[in-house]
Amino acid sequence: MALLTLLSVLAFVSTGQDPQWTQQSSPIGDDFVSLSIVDEMHVWIAGVSGNLLYTEDGGEHWIVQNVFPKYHFESICFSDSQHGCVVGWGGELIDSTV
Repeated sequence: MALLTLLSVLAFVSTGQDPQWTQQSSPIGDDFVSLSIVDEMHVWIAGVSGNLLYTEDGGEHWIVQNVFPKYHFESICFSDSQHGCVVGWGGELIDSTV
């Protein structure tokens, strides 16, 4: 549900015209907690199950990166389409910050 809301916002932001809402289904099941909009084409999204989603075509297609399955992400911020950071915690203990 959170991804659908984010995608709807992206559709509105990227058009710069009257809102044209398009419902999309998520490529994965996760709770998404943070997004970083680099520009109208490039967006990064972080999920609580260690998933990162990335689009380079304004949300038409999403690239799923699940390379951190033991991490719980809290926030994401990118300065451009290739450089950014993700904050969260990993492992069994909440005290193990990443």
